[in-house]
Amino acid sequence: MNNISDNINENWLNKTDELADLFERGQISIDRFTTDQLHYLVYWNFGVSGIHIMTETKLAEKELEIRGEPYNEEYAQLIDTEATKFY
Repeated sequence: MNNISDNINENWLNKTDELADLFERGQISIDRFTTDQLHYLVYWNFGVSGIHIMTETKLAEKELEIRGEPYNEEYAQLIDTEATKFY
């Protein structure tokens, strides 16, 4: 995994946040996320800083493994670097 698959832009960030909110409320399933979105959300622990690992983060890591794309922090950092252009 070397290249970012998604087009990271402001719309992508907004959609990712929207999906994360819906997922946290139990309104959608994990399969609605792209692999890049899952890496990004795991990297940010679904928006929670600190030592506590969110249940959603654990589910996202498990989904990435199922997809054959286990979480890769270096890859997630690449996505985050792109995303910071649109904060």
